[in-house]
Amino acid sequence: MVLGSLMTVLDTTIVNVALNRLARDFGAPPATIQLVATAYTLALATVTPVTARASGRFGTRRLHLCGQVPTLPRPSPARA
Repeated sequence: MVLGSLMTVLDTTIVNVALNRLARDFGAPPATIQLVATAYTLALATVTPVTARASGRFGTRRLHLCGQVPTLPRPSPARA
C-alpha cells in the first residue's frame, strides 16, 4: 500500500518536472499544460480510493498480480 502511494507521488512529481519541456515541445501555453497536469493528478486521485477498496477486498498481492497480467509475455498469433 505504501509503495503504491509512493508511486502516485513519484508520477505526479515527474509530470510536474516535465511541464516546461512539454510546453516547449508542443508549443502550448503554460496554462494549458498545467491543466493537463491537473487532470492527470485528478485521475490518480480518483483511482486511488477504488484501488484501496479493491486491495482491502481481494488482498494486495492478488491485486498487484492482476496488474502484472497485461505485461506478461504471450505467444504471438503468428507462432501458433
